[in-house]
Amino acid sequence: RHSAGDQHQQTAQDDQDPLHEVHVLQEVALDTGSHASHTDEAGHDGDLQLKLQAIDALEHRVVEPIYREIRQWEEPVCMAILPDHPTPVEIRTHVDEPVPFLIWHKGILPDDVQVYDETSCSLGSYGLLHLSEFMNAFMKE
Repeated sequence: RHSAGDQHQQTAQDDQDPLHEVHVLQEVALDTGSHASHTDEAGHDGDLQLKLQAIDALEHRVVEPIYREIRQWEEPVCMAILPDHPTPVEIRTHVDEPVPFLIWHKGILPDDVQVYDETSCSLGSYGLLHLSEFMNAFMKE
């Protein structure tokens, strides 16, 4: 696996760009796992607008391009999108609560969830899963 630091030399200007990590993640190869901490940092800062901006940027600049690429692949591929933990802006720290997730692969039937948040996703076809249940469901796909 590669980290974002392996792909890009960080500069002082990068530290001032709240979306720097999103730009770096675009450079990471598609067959690696990626982690972005700007949404987490915005939660720690209590900055709702920045957190929403970072989530939107991740969706449009990272998730969508990866999805567009892998859906064309001939070999089987399964993608999961989820945070490693919640960091609510109201509390400004990590909480031990369920996180929303999505799983995609060719042929998967979508459920009725239209909003990616904790409450909506828990009502989806997977329901509320614990870590081992999530991993089993993901690996089975």
